[in-house]
Formats: sequence, C-alpha cells, structure tokens
Amino acid sequence: MSKTTDDLEKELEGMLRSSLRGFLKILTLMIIARRPIYGYKIIEEVERRTLGLWKPSPGALYPILKELERKNYLKSHRSHEGGRERVYYMITEKGLNLVKLIDEKLDRFRDMILDSVREKASLIRGLSTEDLRTIRKRLETWKETLCDVINIVDKELSRRLVKNVSST
Repeated sequence: MSKTTDDLEKELEGMLRSSLRGFLKILTLMIIARRPIYGYKIIEEVERRTLGLWKPSPGALYPILKELERKNYLKSHRSHEGGRERVYYMITEKGLNLVKLIDEKLDRFRDMILDSVREKASLIRGLSTEDLRTIRKRLETWKETLCDVINIVDKELSRRLVKNVSST
C-alpha cells in the first residue's frame, strides 16, 4: 500500500471509531433512560440491541459513562450486591431531555426514509412489466456485487482481527 492509501485508511478508521463512539453514547443514554443499570449490563444490552453484532469492550464504554456523567447527563451511585460493588448509572433531567431530542431526530430520520420508500413504491406502480424485469435484473446484479464487497470486507476484518489478536 502507498503512503497515501495508508493515510486514508487511518483517516477512515478514525472516522469509523468516532462514529461508533457517538453511536455508543446515544445507545448508552437510551438504555439508561429506561432504568438504572450498571456497566456490564449496558454492554449486554448493546449486544442484544445490535443482535449480537457488537459487544463493546469495557474500555470503550467506561470512558463514555464518565464523560456523560461529567456533562451531567448521568449520575451514578455505588451499591454492594452479592459481595460485589457495582456502580449504577441513572439518567438526569438534562440526560432525559437529550434522549427526547435523540428520539425526535430518529423519528424524523425514520419518517424521511419511509417517505422515500413510499415515493419509490408509487413510481414502481406506474412501471410496465418489462421495466420491472429490467429493474429486477439490475438489482440482482447489484446484490451479487454487494455480496462480493461484503465478503471482501468480512475477510479483511477477519484478517485484522487475527492480526490484532496475535499481536497481543
């Protein structure tokens, strides 16, 4: 790989890390807004909500919890259970207001996607059978291409995972 490609790859990895961190902040707030909960249970809930696709590490979650608490979106208290000390996090009024804003934005985003789908559906209804056949063939080609891309990405992620595990 060239120096430029390496730089671009590092830039992209930074962007993805930043996006995941933002997503984890939002998801953490939404989880805690439902009930007081401790860190490990938040990790389990993120894994459940992402259908097992993502289980953030404690090293990713706990700095976010500290940041959200420092910004007064959360508060915490310590509790002893079964010989273990747990730190429970609960939402503050400021945090609840942020969660309401997140919900509003996500609702608008969902509505925008649904409107787009409805618009496309109405266009499809006016197409001829031949037009629909052509579209179907193109979609099948795109699907094959997308599957190829997913396989390449999956192999690359597996390679990186093996590389990271072997370097630790």
